[in-house]
Amino acid sequence: MNTKQEANDITIRLADSKDIPTLVSFNLSLAEETENLKLDSEKITGGVQEILKNPQIGFYIVTESEGKLLGTTMLTSQFDCQANKVVFWIQSVFVDASQRKKGYFKGMFNYMKEYSKNQGSPYMKLYAEYNNEKAIATYQRLGMYITKEKLIQIDFCYGGKEVPEVLSEWAKALGEKEPKVEVEFARPEDVDFITGKTDFEVLIGGSDLGDFKEGVAKGIQLTENLVKIFVISKNQERLGFAVLFPEFSDWRNGFSYYLTHLCFNSKASNDDDIKESIRGILNKLKDWNIQSFRVLALPDNKRGEELFEKMGFCEAHMKVLQLDLSDN
Repeated sequence: MNTKQEANDITIRLADSKDIPTLVSFNLSLAEETENLKLDSEKITGGVQEILKNPQIGFYIVTESEGKLLGTTMLTSQFDCQANKVVFWIQSVFVDASQRKKGYFKGMFNYMKEYSKNQGSPYMKLYAEYNNEKAIATYQRLGMYITKEKLIQIDFCYGGKEVPEVLSEWAKALGEKEPKVEVEFARPEDVDFITGKTDFEVLIGGSDLGDFKEGVAKGIQLTENLVKIFVISKNQERLGFAVLFPEFSDWRNGFSYYLTHLCFNSKASNDDDIKESIRGILNKLKDWNIQSFRVLALPDNKRGEELFEKMGFCEAHMKVLQLDLSDN
């Protein structure tokens, strides 16, 4: 499904290297228009090139007429352990100002919806600025709804602090003692621990885990960078687990990592154990070009949300929207 011919000589297709200057220009305009950010064109160019070279981290879709690009969007993928399937996030939506309200985004949206359904994905998601009311209304007209998720983050690219500085601050806050908590990649023998306990305190994530056991087992085995599952231990006893997924950001030319699950058993004796765990997770991620650390918190995750806020995470002022593909 590389190209789809629409009416009136409109073509929807996957972007390629000749589109780089326009994709960069569109992203610069998008950032200024939606978030009042003036981005570094060199950084964005590097990000766009990285996506075009590595379609496993994402791919651009463009609308074209007579050789001119009218709009673009991007899909990135996540392995959802609860659904036990790959799901897709819509990113970098932009239609040239002179070409809006002509249905061009709807055409790209339907292209992405068809692609996602063909891949067996149960849903598509995106996030939008709170005050971008026109865009949110457009997404809702196309069948998306606002989820209950709250997005909080530390942005290492545009937030003023880089990863080593944040890790140093966290170490000082914890008394600069040697961490007693260990964070390691989950192994197949950890599946029963992660999915078989009923006494976990869910700090981040939902309690309805669906096909979580099969999803965790598959996620641990995946070689693609679609999910990262960690087991957290202290004194060789397992305390809990964390599940994250990466999203490549063309604006940052690097990855945002989203925490979707953080759960602990009663052996995590105090808040410092949990804070050390979060510090350990970031320490693991620092070698993978992490540009922001994000948390998808649900209304029931108040204690987890408060702990992250104490560690310097702030609300991202984004609404998360979802389209359930089984209904469409």
